[in-house]
Amino acid sequence: MLLILQSRLNQKKGPCLYVCPNKYLVEQTAQEAEKFGIGYVTIDDSLPDEFLNSEKILITHVQKVFNGKSKFGVGGKFQKVNTVILDDSHACIDSINDSFKIKVNNEHQLYKKLLQLNDYFIFECKSKVEDSRKEITKTETGQMNNHCGWFDQEYNAEQVKRILIIPTKNVSHQGNFTHHVEIMRKGKLKLLRDNVKSFFKEFKDYQLDEISDYKIQEWIQIHKLDVESLKSEYSEDYYQK
Repeated sequence: MLLILQSRLNQKKGPCLYVCPNKYLVEQTAQEAEKFGIGYVTIDDSLPDEFLNSEKILITHVQKVFNGKSKFGVGGKFQKVNTVILDDSHACIDSINDSFKIKVNNEHQLYKKLLQLNDYFIFECKSKVEDSRKEITKTETGQMNNHCGWFDQEYNAEQVKRILIIPTKNVSHQGNFTHHVEIMRKGKLKLLRDNVKSFFKEFKDYQLDEISDYKIQEWIQIHKLDVESLKSEYSEDYYQK
């Protein structure tokens, strides 16, 4: 794969980037490049000129590329790369996912503080239900009841908003909910999706370190993604004869 990138450089189609799943594989790949006499550079404090000028391949790992302060830029300000090769794309994607997660065990102080939050949401999405469906079945209400019961047992929270995402709000006479559940139908789901997309578009002209918490909260409210809006704007009571 390094030979492919070298060929691109020879064709004046750079810059070229080789991305490894972790920094240990960067060292191995660099050794391979040396073995074949392929010119390469790695990242230190900034993007090397030899990479930017399409003279050598840049070998790095996913954490350097995909992060909130990437040296390749974020939002509307970024470094153009002509050709990118991911070494073991599945492992790279897993690493990217992990880099945007916070993991804490149940003994950590942060975990305990999260449990003290006042408001929780449970979303149950029936994505394979046809739009023409007329009723919510007994099986579907039972699945929702099981999930709500598990949540009560694990978290013992008082303020919980339970939302079933499904095309119809009509519940079969055979089905019953054991908790207060509201329904999000197709129109409201689209509204929520559009509001989320509009919210993220606010970031496109900024560097992440330029945005204050106040500004983010302002955008959340403008696009109706605050807690009160999530409670009231996107769901409705179900109907049962």
